[in-house]
Amino acid sequence: MLQCFLTLAATAAVSHGSQQQHEVRQASITSSSSSSSSSSSGSRNRQLDNPFAVAQPACSWAVSGATFDLSSLQVTSLTSKSYIIETTSEEEEDYSYIFNICGPVTPASIPYQCSGYMGAVLQYKSGSPWCWVAGTYQQSLPTTFALIEDSDPAKGVSITYADGESCTSAGTGGVARQATVDIYCGNSEARMIKAEEPRSCSYHVVMESMYGCPQECEITADGLCSSNGKCTTDPNTGAPYCQCDEGFSESDCSAGEAVVHDGEDNDMWNSIPYMVTATTNTSKWQGRLLILLSGMVIMLSLGLFYVSCKKHRNNNNYLAVAESDDGHSMGMSGGGLGGGGYENIVSGKEVRENYYKS
Repeated sequence: MLQCFLTLAATAAVSHGSQQQHEVRQASITSSSSSSSSSSSGSRNRQLDNPFAVAQPACSWAVSGATFDLSSLQVTSLTSKSYIIETTSEEEEDYSYIFNICGPVTPASIPYQCSGYMGAVLQYKSGSPWCWVAGTYQQSLPTTFALIEDSDPAKGVSITYADGESCTSAGTGGVARQATVDIYCGNSEARMIKAEEPRSCSYHVVMESMYGCPQECEITADGLCSSNGKCTTDPNTGAPYCQCDEGFSESDCSAGEAVVHDGEDNDMWNSIPYMVTATTNTSKWQGRLLILLSGMVIMLSLGLFYVSCKKHRNNNNYLAVAESDDGHSMGMSGGGLGGGGYENIVSGKEVRENYYKS
């Protein structure tokens, strides 16, 4: 019975192309039902024990006077979806990436292509049966942390998940896949930026989050540094801190108010430059809306000016056509349309033609 099942599975793999890759994937799935087969083939069993059965360990790290705690980015609920990035750029194929922070992707996130697979990062292709484990997370294995920039902890933190599915791409020699997730420090909960495969069997995911900032840059209910500053690194000490905007103070930039310099009116128009570069979404949209309205007013003014000029030009054309050679209006001299009136019409036509020629 088991032999028949394996034969059918191998036949299905051949029909989807790339027989070698499917044999590796099939061996990985089959290993869940046969431990002896798993040990002899060397393939990894991706159907691990339920990693959500126990509480996830703290996802924290400390280096060079900076401490990071990414536990707020962990998706631990079985019914919640992990993070998803779809790649559709010309440089990359149409692959999608599902990933979690310091934990495997949740069951609610796994598409049909990846059914039965467990990993911290999964790569799959929509509309096809392809799915690969790009990196794993297990409580028994250490997680590799690193600074995005060695000399600037305020830039954010990077996590590398190793021990992914075996990769048999040309020139790799069957190495294990691995994925790196860069979490840039920024004033957002979790913003996906990009995902790519810069080289065979190695994956790079980029996102932004306030939880990717050092804990020395405090987070309040109003955001990172209370949305009144930014996380930066002291060039002298190398320690990260909240650099407050002018007029704000305290370690979390929560005290104070925006400063208006002498000679400046504290009105909406002077706030546009701040709103466009502000860290809060509300301020950004206010600035963009004001700029849009200003542009509409300018365009409307130009349109009215154009209409006015065109109307003035048409009036001049009418007068040029209506005037005769001796300065009298058509039909007012020479008895209407008789005699001189006809001459006036001809002379008026000549005037009009001469006008357009000029």
